[in-house]
Amino acid sequence: MKRANTFDVVPQSEKDEELLRRLLDASAALWNEINYERREQYADPDADVWDISEYRGRYGGTLGASTVQQIERKNREAWKSFFALQKKGEANGKPGYWGNQDDGRELRTYIRNTSYSVEWGEYSRLEILVGQDLKDEYGLGHRERLRLEVRGEPNWKEYDKQGRLELFWDENAQTFRAFQPATIHNSRLAPPLAYETSPLAIVSKHLAASPPTPCAPASAMSRPSSLAATPSATGIIPCDSHDADRQGHPVVERLGSLVLPTDRPHPTGTACGCWRRPRNQDAPSDPSRQRDYHRHHI
Repeated sequence: MKRANTFDVVPQSEKDEELLRRLLDASAALWNEINYERREQYADPDADVWDISEYRGRYGGTLGASTVQQIERKNREAWKSFFALQKKGEANGKPGYWGNQDDGRELRTYIRNTSYSVEWGEYSRLEILVGQDLKDEYGLGHRERLRLEVRGEPNWKEYDKQGRLELFWDENAQTFRAFQPATIHNSRLAPPLAYETSPLAIVSKHLAASPPTPCAPASAMSRPSSLAATPSATGIIPCDSHDADRQGHPVVERLGSLVLPTDRPHPTGTACGCWRRPRNQDAPSDPSRQRDYHRHHI
């Protein structure tokens, strides 16, 4: 089962924030280069959109080879989606750029599932891989990763497999944010709200077990006047809204907020769907007011 965690990411120092921004900016620059190349090839009928240059040599030192690969793959996915929509006649534009150098790039990156780790706890943290050139420049060890603080409670602390991490700067919230897909085994999922005990299930089961009994035509009804004005000992009272046009509605009782079919007989000996249990025992005894009471309270 696919699920996802979304959480805020906070650098632990100004130095770490600068490193993170450079990582995201370099990722956006890589995306733009790949996208520009594919756009040019798309415009050339003799070129192959999928045949692009090798970018690991230029960007691997900053991003790490695995992150270069993920951005190339994400761009490929965007173009595949474009062609699929184009085939359906629904495409409204080729994949776009992540900003530009003059106006500012959209700070975003994608990190392979094996190139980051998240530790959940009182002090949750995220560690991501960066290229060796950035490690050397910012004093990280050869095997060290950039460590970032995580804020926010995850939906899923335990999962069987984590997916590709999306890390970006949220301009509106003015914070770094991460989106982590995760694969959850069904055994880890909380059981659904017990359908077997839900009101809908109870009604459905009861209907299946006890099919509703159609009420007799109005002409065949013989309602004692003494019953028309007084609730029975069980709280079931007659409804004066019955007429010859309403045939076949089931005999029902109210149980809290539930409406359940019942085979409780009509006091006259016939099963009549016009009989209802009131929401409370305060139903008016005046026959002239019972119609309005049942219309609004049953």
